[in-house]
Amino acid sequence: ITIDMIPGTRKSVASFLDITERKKAEERLREREEHFKALFYQNSSVLMLVDPETGKIHDVNNKAAEFYGYSLRKLKSMNVQDINMLSDEQVKAEMNKAARQERDYFIFSHQLANKEIRDVEVYTGPITIQGKPLLYSTIHDITQETQNRTRLQKGEQIARIGHWEFDLNNRRVYASKGARNIYGIQKENLDMDQVQQVPLEDYRQKLDQTLIDLVQKGQPYDLEFKIKRPSDDQVRDIHSIAEYDPRRNVVFGIIQDITERKETEKELNAQKRKEYLSIIHGRTKHLLQIINDIVDISKIEANQLDIQPENFNLNELLNKLYQEQIKEMQNLNKSHIKLYLSKDKKKSSFHIKADSNRLRKMNPHLPVIAQTAHAMEEDRKKCLESGATNYISKPIDLSELLSLMNRYL
Repeated sequence: ITIDMIPGTRKSVASFLDITERKKAEERLREREEHFKALFYQNSSVLMLVDPETGKIHDVNNKAAEFYGYSLRKLKSMNVQDINMLSDEQVKAEMNKAARQERDYFIFSHQLANKEIRDVEVYTGPITIQGKPLLYSTIHDITQETQNRTRLQKGEQIARIGHWEFDLNNRRVYASKGARNIYGIQKENLDMDQVQQVPLEDYRQKLDQTLIDLVQKGQPYDLEFKIKRPSDDQVRDIHSIAEYDPRRNVVFGIIQDITERKETEKELNAQKRKEYLSIIHGRTKHLLQIINDIVDISKIEANQLDIQPENFNLNELLNKLYQEQIKEMQNLNKSHIKLYLSKDKKKSSFHIKADSNRLRKMNPHLPVIAQTAHAMEEDRKKCLESGATNYISKPIDLSELLSLMNRYL
């Protein structure tokens, strides 16, 4: 309501303006601001609002204060340059890219209040709050993931191997740094057609057919071939083994540069060559298991490990594992070692619910305590020479058995 006096009179004029819609709009705006504040301050991720012009931290949520180790008031008095390990000029350049929406994902090293350095990934973009342009950043701690990746890269460098993934859904290829170095490719974003051009033409048909047989028939992917590296035109000998994950429709494998091994083989006689090849083949399979374990550890830490429980007959699984181990002994020329499978004969069908694929990946370092019915003098020596970890004879002394088990488990 507006009231104005009429000059020279005792009369006044009143005007009315309907501001209902304006009040409703103000109320909606207030509700949105309250909703934003609730989402911002109570969010489980580290959130930060930054002035892109100065780098001043405009606001942070409770999770940010917990992560960085500063109070909310202290953090809001700081600049982002105070926690970012890049130079002021580099930080300014990256903020400009985010403000212009040229880039929305960054990996930085941030320093906490206790001087600890943490690797973080930052998703950021422009936002306007009360007419002020700001950068809205979501921050995730990836320190453990970075350390795992570094350890894996170091292991690949030492073993001269690399790992790769073929995503058959979109024909994209992920190759580790070790794999790209072996293939002489520096480009990170690859597709299958590009990678399949690196092997020499004589081997391409065999590689394609082996991949098809792995995916469609479950046949082993384990072969050697030659490549011509694009980086230096060198011809190198490669050994590759792989596994197929039907749930993800992805092929995961490793490659190893065996050029020097091939050259050395020419100097070995037939008997030595067979012996060394058996050792190297076993080590390569073990390396694949190590890499799988490292990948699984990273997935566990990221809460992304895929477990597929199913009902299956445990006795049937034990029979298959037994036959596989018998065949492995024959391949290693150790047929003199006798394996025995003991099951409850009364239960031909014993069903459990578990992930059978992961259960099949038996640990090669499980301890084996051998047992004989009679304590002959040479029994202990024979058992230990056959690969047992320790030995015990009947009648079983329960305290002695428990002591052995506690020693190894």
